[in-house]
Amino acid sequence: MKIIRKTLLFTLLFLMTAGNFLISKEEINPSAEPTSYELAIQYAHNPKNWPALHYAIEQNRLDVAELILQIYPEQATQSTPTIKVLNSHMGNNASDDYDYIVGHEQGISALELAICKGHTELVSQLLEMGADVNEFRKEYRGKYANHWEPRGGWVYERCKFGDMDHWTARSPLYWAINKEDSTMVALLLEHGATLTPCHTTQKWAYYASPRITTKTSALKIAATQESTAVFKQLLVHQAGGHSLDEDLISLFRDFVTNPENLPALHYALSTCDIDSYMLLLEHGFDIHDQGEELIARAVEAKDSRFLELLLAREDQSSAALTYAVAIGNIDTVRYLIEQTAATPELLKLALTGGNPDIAKIILTQPHSMTKDGEALTLAIQKGYDEVVALMIEMGYSDKEALAKAIEYNRLNIVEALITQDPPSDEEVPNHIKHSIELGRVEIIRLFLNHYLPSDEQLTQYKRWAIEYNQLDILLFLSNCY
Repeated sequence: MKIIRKTLLFTLLFLMTAGNFLISKEEINPSAEPTSYELAIQYAHNPKNWPALHYAIEQNRLDVAELILQIYPEQATQSTPTIKVLNSHMGNNASDDYDYIVGHEQGISALELAICKGHTELVSQLLEMGADVNEFRKEYRGKYANHWEPRGGWVYERCKFGDMDHWTARSPLYWAINKEDSTMVALLLEHGATLTPCHTTQKWAYYASPRITTKTSALKIAATQESTAVFKQLLVHQAGGHSLDEDLISLFRDFVTNPENLPALHYALSTCDIDSYMLLLEHGFDIHDQGEELIARAVEAKDSRFLELLLAREDQSSAALTYAVAIGNIDTVRYLIEQTAATPELLKLALTGGNPDIAKIILTQPHSMTKDGEALTLAIQKGYDEVVALMIEMGYSDKEALAKAIEYNRLNIVEALITQDPPSDEEVPNHIKHSIELGRVEIIRLFLNHYLPSDEQLTQYKRWAIEYNQLDILLFLSNCY
């Protein structure tokens, strides 16, 4: 490849040099069109400082672009330098006047330029040479000069790209759809272009608010166009090549462009339209592309068929079960737990969310699960006696469990732990000391019923009662022993 490139370059230089000797000044036509070789040299030194290929594409000189690709194939995957354009903006009054900067921090790719110019054959060549069919490039917009903010008065700033008000990222497929170029769309899809998202924005809803990210699918963009040709083309591709009648295309377009601005599957759920929901799933509307919220909506739906259809389309049982546990939907948990392995994280989620009944359902499943001592401690902290008893019976243990039960004054749990997982004789005095410090008279009584103290130990317990200013415990120890 290097030899071929050098040969072409030497040939180009030879032709340019030889022409000066073989053609007399009288024979030169000043109005003659420059050759591709002459333009290749000119474009390599263009005023925008772009790669020669990109400049040739912008000038619509495909012959020059092809020549440059032979000599500089690496430019197929290169971009222009950073581009900044300053636009003046006038508000409602003079105090609202400021400038906006529009910038392509990552530059513009040769593929993007070729698509926007409609050069299908060149796009195909660029893709074959390694151009990324799913590469997103960001365009930033932000206030650049001093301007007026109603809440803060005059603000003086010179925005860097990362600090700008908002950015927009678009994929190559977006530009092809935007031009309603079905041939270009087909070419990009053939090379693996993905439908979602193909357009992403991040901006502030209002001054000093969190930034909001919005992702838009290729179908949504195509559905808003007057012609349905590209929309139909994308639908057929999504459905695996199956033909679609006009009524179905119209139905899908209505769902994609719904008045609530929801993803299509979300809208079917919100309107309880089970038939349309089923059609959307059957024709390739991707669960992942609809976001995690889709699982949540299906779990919350009163009609269980929505969740069943969703899980039949693709196994999302784990995500659905996690959300059902989080919101305390016990019926859905019972339905899903039989087909999804329980995890310690799921058990802890139920306990944290205040759902002991769900915790018991998780514990009683036949699936093997790591016995997490942290879950036991959490159940003790919450005071779920039945759950703790079940966990102890199943072999859960934690060296801090008894101390936590004393700390939270869980008498029944302390008794269960002493009975099922008794502490050693060496550990008992420390637990009694902890109980004396916290003033837990009944827990101390429980310990002494199981562990009869020696005279020396009893004296030490009384000393601790005095040390921690626990009169009731001192009287109890003195009167009972």
